Amino acid sequence: MSEWTSRRPSPRGGPEMLHAMLWASVIAHPWRPTVPVEANLGAFLDKDWENKSLAEILKAPVSALQGVSEGDADLLKQAFNIKTVGDLGRKT
Repeated sequence: MSEWTSRRPSPRGGPEMLHAMLWASVIAHPWRPTVPVEANLGAFLDKDWENKSLAEILKAPVSALQGVSEGDADLLKQAFNIKTVGDLGRKT
């Protein structure tokens, strides 16, 4: 397991949050070629979302990502109309 999958993101984001946003972008674009990939997305999600399916994660509120508070989610919604993890991935 690589170093980045064995660590949990810090509560306020930083490089880990950017990494989570990039992963959201990768998993949210269905038009990209399909390649079997195994990823520990639970490392980037709040506990309640760690064992959910990819489809459920993409529909999850942005606050399901570690380091994104409800207040942060409200700001993303107001500024960019980003409501879900999938929205975040499509708009990054």
